[in-house]
Amino acid sequence: PSSGFDAAGAALTVINALSLLLAITRLSPWWLAVSLLSLIVHVWHIRRSRSPFLNSGLLKNRSYRKLLAVGWCVLVMNLGNLFLMPLALADLYGRSPLAIGLTIAPGAVLSAILTPFVGRWIDRFGNRLFLLIGHGVLAGVLLAQMLGVSRSAAFILCGYLLFSPAISASTASLNNETSQLLPRESLGSGMGFMQLMQFFGGSVSTAVCGLLLHHYSALPAADSYSKVYAVLLGVSLISSAVLAWYCLASRQTRGGEGTAGAV
Repeated sequence: PSSGFDAAGAALTVINALSLLLAITRLSPWWLAVSLLSLIVHVWHIRRSRSPFLNSGLLKNRSYRKLLAVGWCVLVMNLGNLFLMPLALADLYGRSPLAIGLTIAPGAVLSAILTPFVGRWIDRFGNRLFLLIGHGVLAGVLLAQMLGVSRSAAFILCGYLLFSPAISASTASLNNETSQLLPRESLGSGMGFMQLMQFFGGSVSTAVCGLLLHHYSALPAADSYSKVYAVLLGVSLISSAVLAWYCLASRQTRGGEGTAGAV
């Protein structure tokens, strides 16, 4: 039977995330030690709690773990790019805040216009197809930004016109795929944990991108932004590989079930 809301588990989750972010942003071994200690305490708490805030049983599902990794990477790419674009427009092209907003806004507007259509297309053609297409577009845009961020502000404008709808389609497909994967009794906790991982990925992304820009500050500005975009491109390739692994494993599982049914 349920024992109510797990306040201790919720508090430990916040401490886990906050201490790890502080360890990253401050490059502090002390905060890293706090994070590891709080994680150990959290694992012990989950094992002894009847209704833990984080359902450990979910992490035994290999397919769900792969989707968690993809969700984390998608938000790393999204928040990382949103963090870098205004800075690049200001540092490389001297754009004012108003001009920066007008450069980025068309991508967001296009994404909002396409959202209802993308929803119908996902229902018609499937989550995995749009996840794969979205990842292909994201990798292509990040590659273009890495190579051309210093050539023209148009690279950023045109890149975000593609990037924003691709992020929206990937996120919608991912959440839909996750909801179909999870059993009904685990749906709430599973989707909640997915959202938590995504938000945490976005927080880590902005912190790490800022640290990398500072690390490369001795280089010309164009080179420093190019190197940070290369890191985001690496994240997109890792996410694409995990997604391909997930799709292949799901296809093999479905094929094995079909063979067993035929026998």
